[in-house]
Amino acid sequence: MTTATITPQVPGPPPMPIIGGTGNTIRFLANPIAYMKMLQRDYGPIARTVNAPKASLVALGPDYNRQILSDADGFYNTNFLFFPVPDDSPPTRLNSGIIMINGDRHRRHRRLMMPAFHKQAVANFRDTFVEQTEHMLAAWKPGTTRDIATDMKQLTLHIASITLFGLPPSDSVDALGPMLGRWLNYVLDIGAISFPRDLPGTPYRNMLRHAAKLEAELRALIASKRAQGGEARDVMAMLIQARDEDGSAMSEEELIGNASVIFTAGHETTAYTLTWAMLLLDQHPAVAANLYDELHGLLAGNAPTIAQLSQLPLLDRVVKEVLRVLPAAPASLRVAQRDFELGPYTLPLGTTVMTSSYITHHMPDLYTNASHFDPSRWETITPGPYEYLPFNSGPRMCIGVTFALIEMKIVLAMLVQRFRPTVAPGAKIDYRVGATISAPRGLPMKLLPVGTMHAPEAVRGSIRELVQFAPG
Repeated sequence: MTTATITPQVPGPPPMPIIGGTGNTIRFLANPIAYMKMLQRDYGPIARTVNAPKASLVALGPDYNRQILSDADGFYNTNFLFFPVPDDSPPTRLNSGIIMINGDRHRRHRRLMMPAFHKQAVANFRDTFVEQTEHMLAAWKPGTTRDIATDMKQLTLHIASITLFGLPPSDSVDALGPMLGRWLNYVLDIGAISFPRDLPGTPYRNMLRHAAKLEAELRALIASKRAQGGEARDVMAMLIQARDEDGSAMSEEELIGNASVIFTAGHETTAYTLTWAMLLLDQHPAVAANLYDELHGLLAGNAPTIAQLSQLPLLDRVVKEVLRVLPAAPASLRVAQRDFELGPYTLPLGTTVMTSSYITHHMPDLYTNASHFDPSRWETITPGPYEYLPFNSGPRMCIGVTFALIEMKIVLAMLVQRFRPTVAPGAKIDYRVGATISAPRGLPMKLLPVGTMHAPEAVRGSIRELVQFAPG
């Protein structure tokens, strides 16, 4: 993370012995949340990632969220690549979607994409959400143990293939999800970052090859969509057909970048939010029982219509609280486009600043018992957009927020009426922070029938660092 020289008095940890600031970067990338917690504890809300002439900053809390995230022209998004790549290359094109671009180009992409993610457009996908969830639940058998993380990724991948690309689930589509997941891992690969050399056997060479394969897959999908023509209403078809005020359309490269972004965001983040929801409901059986009563009382075992979602207040509170405790996007990077003031410091153009929804959501002055899962808090609190920002905030707020919320609520409404998953005995539940907070070891859960009385298994694993559970 190389940036401009910053004001010397901004505090931060010293460079690590021998390997210097690179070691601090490695520690940060290994666990960004743990590193930000350390910076907040030891150096305050504004800190350097390493006390060196060139470093990135963290700026933690709602006031800094507002300053950084509300000023899209003053603070540009980064391209998320921490290693050099040629301008005309697959990694560059994969990182040219709406999340990575800025200024007028970003505003143009947002205008072209907004109709595809309007509430009415998303409502048209309701039947797909229901059908694919029903297909998943039909394979679940009471008494069996399943990896909920894998099931949720498979479910949201199938939903994404239909709603975003108009493609039925298939082996080729199923392969695309893991390919995108590996690409995200390559972006944060310590080996590729610390030794960006295109040599045989290096992580950097492996990254380049994987990016080329992924780009080829996405090109093939886009070509297939173009060949279909007609009145397809999936997101990619709408993007291909979209025209700006001057009649211009997205280029092939722009479609590739956005296909990568929306496919990843369309299943990975939602899958893990649903995964964590299952864990948190299991560990809070009274909440799960009350949620079942609300759902069954209105729906009687059926899937909700779009209109019925607004009549399920506890479901809304549960989803809000899952996203508060374990937000889909736990951190956000920006690069200053001019000199600026941040708290007591004057900082130059080129400074990289990280904000964090996770840290904000766990601040005790904003949320009582902040590390506890408590949906009832939403009966009395109305945090501002920079105090609660699971989908980011400001002019670059996630364009797919309506899609994600409707999908998650429908899946949960159907699942909770049919099963009561509980953590499998002996399971170790760890987390990893990348584009989202994932479960690298999965989430093994035993499927109990609704109404089963049980004491939930104590949670083991590193997830306990992020959420307060009963003693295990």
